[in-house]
Amino acid sequence: MRQQFTWQFNEKTQTFSQRITDFSTTRDNEPTQQDKSQIGKTSTAKARMLLWNGKPDMLELTDQADGEKQSYFKQDLNKLREILKP
Repeated sequence: MRQQFTWQFNEKTQTFSQRITDFSTTRDNEPTQQDKSQIGKTSTAKARMLLWNGKPDMLELTDQADGEKQSYFKQDLNKLREILKP
């Protein structure tokens, strides 16, 4: 699956809106097929930012349609590599 989209942020309502501009799928090495039924769909998420020592540390997006939450944490790349070492 390949998806392209645009984002808009509404500062007043603290919401991100995502609009799909292209959506394609491929299966078992077949040619990529565009799924036009997905193009133009929009989803909106409420945004919350956690600050640590006055700086952004975590972004939480809550989908307004189904309540699903996604959290993104700021991570030092070198520390992350250390954590993920086998």
